[in-house]
Formats: sequence, C-alpha cells, structure tokens
Amino acid sequence: MDRGRNASRLIVAILILSSLSMSTVANDAGSGSDAGSSTSTATPLPTSNATYYGNLSSTDTEDFFSISVPNGSAMTVGLTSPSSADFDPYVYDSSGTLIDYSYTTQSYEEASTNGTSVGGTTVYIEIRLYSGSGQYTMQVWIFPDQSPQQNDANSGGDAGLSASSSLALNSSNQTLNGWISDSFDTYDWYNITVPTGNGVFVTMSFPNATGSSQLSLIESTATYYINYDYTAPFEVTSNGTNVGGGHVYIRVYSGSDEGNYSLNISFFSISGQPGSNQDDARSGSDAGNTLSNALQINMTGNTTTIPGWVDETWDDYDFYSIAVPSNWTTWASMSWNNSSADLDLVLYDSNQSTLDSSWSSNPESVSGNSSAIGGTTVYYRVSAWSGTDVSYNLTIGMGNLSDSPAYNQNDANSGGDVGNDIASSFALPIDNGSYGGWISDSMDSNDFFSVQVPSGYAIQANLSWNNSANDFDLYLYDQGQSQIDSSFNDNPESVQSGATNVSGTTVYIQVESYQSWWGSGGGEGNYTLDILFLNQSSVPALNQNDAYSGGDAGNNSSSATPLYNASTGYSMWPGYVDSGSDTYDYYQVYIPADHGISAELSPGYGNS
Repeated sequence: MDRGRNASRLIVAILILSSLSMSTVANDAGSGSDAGSSTSTATPLPTSNATYYGNLSSTDTEDFFSISVPNGSAMTVGLTSPSSADFDPYVYDSSGTLIDYSYTTQSYEEASTNGTSVGGTTVYIEIRLYSGSGQYTMQVWIFPDQSPQQNDANSGGDAGLSASSSLALNSSNQTLNGWISDSFDTYDWYNITVPTGNGVFVTMSFPNATGSSQLSLIESTATYYINYDYTAPFEVTSNGTNVGGGHVYIRVYSGSDEGNYSLNISFFSISGQPGSNQDDARSGSDAGNTLSNALQINMTGNTTTIPGWVDETWDDYDFYSIAVPSNWTTWASMSWNNSSADLDLVLYDSNQSTLDSSWSSNPESVSGNSSAIGGTTVYYRVSAWSGTDVSYNLTIGMGNLSDSPAYNQNDANSGGDVGNDIASSFALPIDNGSYGGWISDSMDSNDFFSVQVPSGYAIQANLSWNNSANDFDLYLYDQGQSQIDSSFNDNPESVQSGATNVSGTTVYIQVESYQSWWGSGGGEGNYTLDILFLNQSSVPALNQNDAYSGGDAGNNSSSATPLYNASTGYSMWPGYVDSGSDTYDYYQVYIPADHGISAELSPGYGNS
C-alpha cells in the first residue's frame, strides 16, 4: 500500500511539473517577467529612445514602466495595439498624478508629458487593457522640452489635469495667472474652499480664446457643473447653490486655443441674495440641483402640493425624488404666477431616463402613465428656462393601477397585454376570427399579433372601435418584417396581403394608437380585430394577367413588361393595380421610326 501511495505521489508530481513547464513566461519590455501593476512596482526602462514589446490579457490588464527623464527633457510614448484589441497609454508624474492619456479606438495612440515640467524626475507609463488581448508595441522618445515652462497660480508648474490632481488655492479673494494649450495642456483644474455663508464668483480673461474654450465651476464631488461659460467675458458663479463651508473646482479648458489667461476669484455673502432663504417643499433649504442630490418627498396621501422657488440666474434647477409603491404610478402638475417666466417640468425613471416632459404650458403636466415605475424611485425636475424670482407650486399625485384598464387587459383572450413589437407578438389561431383588445396612446401604444396563413390562402385584417374620439391605425407585415399594407384614415381600418404571396408563411399585424408629437394622440380604448383568410383564387392581385403576360407587370422601369404586337392605330391591353400591394405597373413599347405615341388609361384618376 505504501508503494502504491508513493506511485500516486510521483504521478501527481509529474503532472504538476508538466503543466508548469507549458506555461508562458512573461517578458514585457525584455525584462524577463511581467511588468509591474502599479507605479510602486513599475519596471524601469533605460533613459533612451527605444521600442519595446509586451503582452496584456484578461489576467494581466495593465503594465507599468518607469523612466528617468533628464533635465530639460520631455517624453512621449507611442502605443500600437494588437489586431482586434484596444489598449491605451497613460503617463504619470513622479508623484503618480496623471499627466496625459489617450483612449481612442485607433490602433496607434500617443501620450506625452504634455507641457508638464518633468526634467530631472521619474515618469511612469501605464499600458492599460480596454478590450482584447495580445502583444503590443511601445515606443518611447526622449527629447528636449520645448514647451513653455508653466507657473500656474505661482505654483512653479502646471495646474492639475483632473479633479484628483487639482491645484489647491488659498481660501481668499485673489487674481492668478496660468497658461493652457489645446496641444500641450488641455485642462487646468483648481480647487478652493468657500467660507461658510458665502458664494463664489470667478471671471477669466483669455485674450487668445476663439470660442471653443470654457471656464466652469464644478461642485465638490466633481460630477456636475454649477455654472459654465464658453464666451468672453468668461464668468461663472455659484448662484443659489449652497457651496459655503465646502470646496468647489474651477476648471479652465482649451478646445483649440493656446496662451496665457488670468482668473479673478472673489467671495460674496449670500445673506440677502436671491434664493438664500429658500424653503423648497418646506424643507428649510433649496431642493437639490441634480438627480444625485434630489430632495426626497414623503407622500402622506395620494396627492400633495409643495412650494418651491427657482431663478434663471441663481437657482435654475430643483430636483425631487419620490418612492412609488408597487403597481402604482405618479403624475405631477406645476403652476406659477409670474406670466413673464417660463418653467419646465420633467419626470425621470429610476435609471434617470426621461419618462415625460412638459415645457410649453402653465400649468405644466407630466405622468408616469403605465410605465414600469411601481416599486422604484422616480425624479421630478423643475427648471427655469427664463424668469427671475419665480415661486411655483408642484402638485404630485400617485394612483393605484390595479383597477386601470392598462393593468387589466385581455387582448385576444391572452389573459393580458399582447406584445409591443414583432419579436413579442401574440400568435392568433389559424382560423377566421374576431378578437378584442385595448390600446392607449400613452400607456400601451402598440399591440402586435402573428398569424400563420394556411397554404393557398391570402389574408385580410379589419380594425374597428366604438369611441369616435379615438384614432387607431393598422399595419400588415410579411415574414421578413417588411410592411405589406397599412391603413390609418378610416374606421374600420382594413389591410390585405394583396399581390404579396403569403401562403404558408407567418405574417404580423400591428394595431397602433396614433402617436403625435404635438397635441393629443389616438387616445385609449377597446377595439375589435377581425381576421379573414381568402382563397388565393379569389384574390385579383394574385391572379393577374397584365397585358396578357400571365402575371403582374413590372413594378419599376428596370422590370417593365414589354407590350408586344403594338401596331399603328389603337392597341389595348388589360391590367390590374391596387393601392395596397401592387401600386405600379410598368410597360415598355417599341416606337417605329417616324412615329409618336399616345396612351390612355381607363378607368382614370378617381374612377374604379
């Protein structure tokens, strides 16, 4: 038994050693191993121009290298990604702060020290995997630094490229100078703490600005703008946003310009300023200015009305959130007394996608309709398109949809709502039949059905409804999902397969409540859909003999049917067309030399 166990150990050892011997040994940049995965473990490179090779994969997603840049020098790294992969280069200074990067989908990309003074320091290069895997080629160039030596805000260098590397300023009124370039230094970020009870106002003088540069004021999480300006004189302010006691970011951006700029930063007391004593929704303060900090409204009944205040200059957005119970929906209306103001109202779902909006009325009204918002949090946004010192009332309602027709459908005896697109269409029986349904321009705008047409048959569908205020439409599609016929001006609406041979195939029928960008749509209500199979022998469009050709004449000039036996005098040929599936018949006729031609159609336009 001991000998057996030893044999087992020997076999296992051999297998393990064999598997290890087949593993790939990394050799990034000729180092004999895998490059480091951070600045602290970066693989050092010689201080020279060179080309290197490395590999990235799903188990090795970044390679870090370090290089000592001589005094008065700069560095650029070029990266060629492997085929069908997307790798990106990043460059960091000696403290690990990002200097430059490139993340396009091009196979070749570059990043550089980008005007930042790095001479006499260590620079880090990161090659990062975005997608794919394989071997990359990395080229490094060291060259004399000919970019302007920066001294942003008397820092002795460049202001940060991002919020995380922003240059901290003293919390005081001040004027500072900087330099920016669309080629070498696209962004300058600063951060400054605003004293409690104060706001901040920043102006920028940028003589070389041509219209694509920007000054912006950004809140403390660096996720949204407080204010921004693309045109001279560049001015941004905290407006009614409460920034006192915290910090904000000031960002200078160059789209296509280069040169010196000057920033003037000043604090002001918000005491007595418009919006300084807000009581939105009786909260004692301003409602949030973004979705992420929306003011939560706790509904104590099915309807509540809350007051609020907005101003196009000082506080142009108020966001509110509300938790909607399962199987419930919500709606809101907003009114204001200042007739010169224009306020807008938007409703967002839990994913911050727009559900409904209103911007041309007073009151403005929005609704969740029958969207799947029950059991989620939704958001209302009040915005001041124009107007100053505007007080508004926002009425929010919620309703239980358990008794709503939209939640109690039985389309075609399916036990619910049928599909809203071809992919989810509801299959009807292979038989002539009449089916009931319900549709709504706001809650359920489409019902789709599929029908298997028996061999040797065509199909006709009719749609009718009792409420004359409704406007429903009907469409027929072939098995390739191409439209065969449509009807949208009548009641009943009627569509047919006509000249299209649908025998033995699946067709699709769409019932739609008319959709309108402006004004009312087709409304909502019950409808009746009738399905009728027609023997192909009784369908004129499928039994054509246009010009005695034995079939349908061509549908365009390239497939025109020749008219044979034409002679001087009158010649006559029969044909068939219909407005649904055979709109055109094209013919070609030979005209002898020294002859002309005239043609007469009977019946003509407006006759049948």
